[in-house]
Amino acid sequence: MVQPEEKGVIDVKNDQQHKALKERSNQQKINLAAQSFIETLNFAVPILRFFKWLASAAASFVH
Repeated sequence: MVQPEEKGVIDVKNDQQHKALKERSNQQKINLAAQSFIETLNFAVPILRFFKWLASAAASFVH
């Protein structure tokens, strides 16, 4: 049987574990958001360069 003193210690330990788990979850969400942003940039930059090149080519054909 769990004594009242032990129950308090267990509650504190569970609370600390819960806080650590929430903190880790928040950190993982931030990491995922950062990785998603970087992946978006990795796709967007070449596409923007292509459109810049296309506009430049079109402008040179007009002149």
